Amino acid sequence: MSFSTRAIQGPVGRLAVSTAGQGGLPVLFVHGHGGDRTQWAAQQAFLVQRSVSFDLRGMGESDPDPAGRYHVRDFAEDVGAVADTLHLERFVLVGHGFGCGVASEYAALHPERVAGLVLGDPEGSVKKPLSEGFDPPVQRLVMDAPESFNAALDAFLADVEAHLVLEDARLPGPTDASGALTM
Repeated sequence: MSFSTRAIQGPVGRLAVSTAGQGGLPVLFVHGHGGDRTQWAAQQAFLVQRSVSFDLRGMGESDPDPAGRYHVRDFAEDVGAVADTLHLERFVLVGHGFGCGVASEYAALHPERVAGLVLGDPEGSVKKPLSEGFDPPVQRLVMDAPESFNAALDAFLADVEAHLVLEDARLPGPTDASGALTM
């Protein structure tokens, strides 16, 4: 699997981004404190579909915030900047440790874009999206070894894709007896 790395413009500076794979339901990875995008290399190499990892502001190779904004909601804006720049309309969001809080915050603010949420070793409270009627599947995983995490992630992605097929099969509005949309 080949990786492509580049910098994109984030809300307060450049964010370092690595992408791998192509097609399918994209997966966006969010690292925790003390980590960076490279911690997801094994998972990205494992996946066939498009996957994205990035360094949160002030971490790894991303620029620090000159105003010192490092709250969960600020980091969730970084997720949004990456998703918007890379044209990820709907995707699975995976977080680790502190990244679970960031992923959960983004999911609570933008549930229409998150097809599934994977929380690996969450720290703190990540109840917000679950308590506000968050519909996409959510999986909490213990990140003990890359192989077991990859197997669990693979099974979860299959469930999410099945959920999306069922969701896409629903007609987007009222229909008449023939199944045609009515206004």
